[in-house]
Amino acid sequence: MKQHKTIYSYWLKDSLAVMATLGLDVDAITAGLPGLQVGSRQSSSWVEVSVARQLWHNAFEQCRDTAIGFKVGKQLSIRAFNVLAPVLSHSPTMAEAIANAMRYQQLLSQSGSFHHTLREGRLVARYVPAPSHTALHFSQVDSVLAAFVKALRLLLDEQASLHQVTLTGPRRDDIGLYEAFYRCPVYQGGEAAELEFTADLLVRPIIGADPGIYRINQTLAEDRLSRLLNVEQLHNSVAEAVANLKYAQADIHGVARELVLTVRTLQRKLSQSGSSFSLIQDQVMLKEATRLLTETETSVQEIALLMGYTETSSFSRAIRTMTGRSPLQLRQATVRAGTPSSSP
Repeated sequence: MKQHKTIYSYWLKDSLAVMATLGLDVDAITAGLPGLQVGSRQSSSWVEVSVARQLWHNAFEQCRDTAIGFKVGKQLSIRAFNVLAPVLSHSPTMAEAIANAMRYQQLLSQSGSFHHTLREGRLVARYVPAPSHTALHFSQVDSVLAAFVKALRLLLDEQASLHQVTLTGPRRDDIGLYEAFYRCPVYQGGEAAELEFTADLLVRPIIGADPGIYRINQTLAEDRLSRLLNVEQLHNSVAEAVANLKYAQADIHGVARELVLTVRTLQRKLSQSGSSFSLIQDQVMLKEATRLLTETETSVQEIALLMGYTETSSFSRAIRTMTGRSPLQLRQATVRAGTPSSSP
């Protein structure tokens, strides 16, 4: 079974808040997506990657605006960057700030990661998607690039300058908006999304960086990264047990036995990790059901049985509750939404 990868939900909720200001119906976008119902018992600190990716498919399907990701990313609050914000602003040099951004990006998202290399003396940050049965939409990548550049400029007093930017996905009619924001040429149709910084960036010190504040926040970031890895291990173990116990038929008592824990201990550990058994169960079932619907020709009836349902109608109701669509609608919509997407 593939790893249960997650995204920091406050990053997504801030994205949704911006979408609302742009006139999108966020209730429709998030309908049934586990972990994104604000104020519900399933509100969580972390959201499964495939759920987050589906959010962006839904957003684009609603507005059909190729610039929606860019518009959202450049308006994200600096709060969405969590502990990464003070680490960046107090890194000794620009090179170390970018290296820290790449090291600690898992604290924000595991949907993809920046890999860096040198090209003619310039630092290039290439965004590499993580494997998932739900394709990574180009709008989501656009939002990450714009938010990352905005954060660097805000935290580093406009010291981050770009040589060029490369985008994936379809052509944008309003590329001038991108070039005005990035302040450099923006190329389209690339194999991967890239930010290429100017050559002098690597040796440039960060004005006003405080070594003491840097050490404190870097230690905090390392601690959170270590705890995140432990949380990943816990969530992956619960997800695997849910799958072994036939998804919908699984209950917390059976999963606790599989993990050799008491129910109370498992509940406490999940609560401390910012999640819950019912949330992980829903996310795991939705992830596997979506994979079967979009990557195989397995009938809905067979998928229902694989998901632990004795009646297809019960499975269909569960999928509709989680996504706002029937299994067949989800199969058709994911195929349509995948057309303008950037797959791993």
